[in-house]
Amino acid sequence: MARAERSQLKWWTRFRPRATGGPLRAMSPYIGVAAGYLYNEIDASGEFLKFSDNVAHSVGHYTKAIGNGLAGRAGPDHQLIAAQAEAPDSFQYSVKAGIEFPLKKGLLLVLSGSWMWADKAMDITIDGKHSFGEAIPVGDTDFEYPVGGMPVAVTSGGLVDYASGHPIPKPNQSCKFRVLPQDGVPDTGSYYAQGGEIRYDGFTFGFGVRYQF
Repeated sequence: MARAERSQLKWWTRFRPRATGGPLRAMSPYIGVAAGYLYNEIDASGEFLKFSDNVAHSVGHYTKAIGNGLAGRAGPDHQLIAAQAEAPDSFQYSVKAGIEFPLKKGLLLVLSGSWMWADKAMDITIDGKHSFGEAIPVGDTDFEYPVGGMPVAVTSGGLVDYASGHPIPKPNQSCKFRVLPQDGVPDTGSYYAQGGEIRYDGFTFGFGVRYQF
């Protein structure tokens, strides 16, 4: 779970601050800008922490296509780096625009929208990479191993517990297996995992009422 707090400086201007004559004639559009600083924190789930620990206690190597439907090593076996999720603090900026419609004295209907962007982003890596293995959708390539793409071969340890013992091949179905019951121990094998960046940027739209005392 990620939490964010922010501190902001704001400026805005109204185009018709003294407009009168009913909701439509007295509407007051405005624009504004803001700058601030995001204080971010991640509360990792137990599932993610266990996965990260499993990665850190595993050894494996990346693979590559070598032709004729075969795969080979893309590098030597190495100790894998734990999965990490970082949410750095960041400067953030936003622009805002809206319209206020007076309903009666002191009561206004407010429509607004804003766009916020930040200098940095949340970053998730496995073994120091955003792509742990290279998954390729079926149909995008003629090379299919074991289903699509080039996995990371974990030779010692294991990332998740997917079966007790070796999967049993299904008759007449290449690379399709019956998965046996879990035994509580992470398994070696071919893995894909996807990290990447999650931007703090985003658009918001809101409406509501505001009462002025």
